[in-house]
Amino acid sequence: MKKVTPKKKAPVQLTAGTGFRNESCIAARFLLDLLARTNTLGAEFGKTFATAVIRDDDC
Repeated sequence: MKKVTPKKKAPVQLTAGTGFRNESCIAARFLLDLLARTNTLGAEFGKTFATAVIRDDDC
């Protein structure tokens, strides 16, 4: 029988903080592209036509 080892908790730096700040900046950039009808990523990635809003209670 295999011995089950308890999972170690991940450091806060890996689970929150900078990743969320980075995601916010990326989302803001896509919203600007959507409103201005521009294409920051270039033609090969296509244009932003719509976005979705995900609330905490939707997850």
